[in-house]
Amino acid sequence: GINIYNARASYFTYISGINVQSSPLAKNYIMDFLYSDGLMWSSSKGGIHIFKTSDKSFVPFEIINGELPTKQVTQLVEDSKRNIWFSTFDGEIYKMNRVGDRYSIENKISRKDTERGVRWNEILTMTKDDRDNFWIGGDNSGLNYFDTNSNTVISFGGTNGNSGGLYTNSVRSVYIDNTGLVWIGTFNKGIYLVNNNTGKFDSYQLGEFQRNELDGKDALAFAEDKKGNVWITYDGVGLVILDKKTNSLKRQDQINKKISPLIITTLTFDNDEHLWVGTAG
Repeated sequence: GINIYNARASYFTYISGINVQSSPLAKNYIMDFLYSDGLMWSSSKGGIHIFKTSDKSFVPFEIINGELPTKQVTQLVEDSKRNIWFSTFDGEIYKMNRVGDRYSIENKISRKDTERGVRWNEILTMTKDDRDNFWIGGDNSGLNYFDTNSNTVISFGGTNGNSGGLYTNSVRSVYIDNTGLVWIGTFNKGIYLVNNNTGKFDSYQLGEFQRNELDGKDALAFAEDKKGNVWITYDGVGLVILDKKTNSLKRQDQINKKISPLIITTLTFDNDEHLWVGTAG
């Protein structure tokens, strides 16, 4: 379900799933949140629900040309025109266009659209760049770039170790930093970044780590601080910092020994530059 933490008063409010008697597991399994105009959008294995943040009440909303899917929705994204995009686990991407206080819904692209370059299976992560185009990934789906203007896809399939290529088809997270670099977190193959000037996948210095310490570790989340350093989570290792000045990794052992278990699934900085950490378990 949904839990709301009041940081000033240090207490939680729990909101149970909608129609919990009919499908408690699906609608209580939360995948993503999106805050927009006083509303909190929530995606789950049972579809999308919206809540008013002022009183935490459920908000019914009207779609003028159909209904929202009730299947697993993995990611929610708002574009520069305040339209809401969302992806589903089975490889569909929808756009909800604002029409006053209502929405029209449009299926923009599907994993079945191979003629437009689609090579993905399921979608686990979807991130928007500053041109309202999307970087998309998933297990056995590789890394994909969806150009929303031409409605076409560029797929970056896994290579056999060729220089400058992506070494895996299993992408778990994508993050775009303040300079426009695209960071890719993978299953068992660590971190990659896309150099937009060359179109290749660049590497970085391991710094305070040995290669065998990070090999086989999932990279699940990223967050960027005000100095431009990128904080990364490695499964079983914990928090690691990529130092902007040296382009190398730094340990955070003093922090990590206080976190249990060391399976960090999400990160975010608040307005006071505090880093919030979510773990599995």
